[in-house]
Amino acid sequence: PPPPPPPAKKRSSSRSRTRIKPVQAKATVQPGQLVAPVEIPEEIAEEELTDIGIEGGVEGGVEGGVVGGVLGGVVGGVLGGVVGEVEAPVRAVGEIKPPKLIKKVDPVYPEIARQARVEGVVILECTTDIYGRVQNIKVLRSIPLLDQAAIDAVRQWVYEPMIINGRPRGVIFTVTVTFKLK
Repeated sequence: PPPPPPPAKKRSSSRSRTRIKPVQAKATVQPGQLVAPVEIPEEIAEEELTDIGIEGGVEGGVEGGVVGGVLGGVVGGVLGGVVGEVEAPVRAVGEIKPPKLIKKVDPVYPEIARQARVEGVVILECTTDIYGRVQNIKVLRSIPLLDQAAIDAVRQWVYEPMIINGRPRGVIFTVTVTFKLK
């Protein structure tokens, strides 16, 4: 009988294994740099818009309104739905009373005025916007060392918005800020 075939060779475990180190791909685009596309499409597919509203709208809604909108307007919109400019502020005289103060910040007594023992009253003319925030301030009666402290405090004050004939309006009125040493 012929001799048996030689045994199969074992794979050599002594073969050196080459370790491949990961290489970081270098960015060819710098951050913030505009890059032209590799391929520019011939046509751009139009997206199909699906109307998710209710056919015919909702009772009380307006044509052109937004889906999920609020009847009478959009949350955070201007009261009265006035398109265009806001009406000029009104002066608080006669029937029109100054707005109600809802947030007051006390003035910080300036150290130089404290050391000089300066006291008194600063009178300011203030104008609020339609939200009741103080927008403009003019000094009517000045005490030079105290004026800026009065202005800084009053600028942070918030008033109840003034509604006249169903529409929000800014108001012009006077504010008295008293400085008294303790």
